[in-house]
Amino acid sequence: MNDEISLTKEELEKIWKKAEIIMGVNPKFIRRDIYGNWIKKNDFNNIHSSFGWTVSSVKLQKFDDEYYETLMPVHWKHKQ
Repeated sequence: MNDEISLTKEELEKIWKKAEIIMGVNPKFIRRDIYGNWIKKNDFNNIHSSFGWTVSSVKLQKFDDEYYETLMPVHWKHKQ
């Protein structure tokens, strides 16, 4: 997974912080992706984990008939 993108630890940390914080759960370890799936920070690129995640280019908003993409943390089953 994620073969096409090479990311530094700092870049991965910035992407991780884009995931939603879950009330009552430590955001350093577990967050929610934009699809509502719980993801675990230490399970990056782990497709054998039910909390595994990767980085995907996601279309977020439409402006003047164009979509803008950004890198987002997503559960591995939603990798685009």
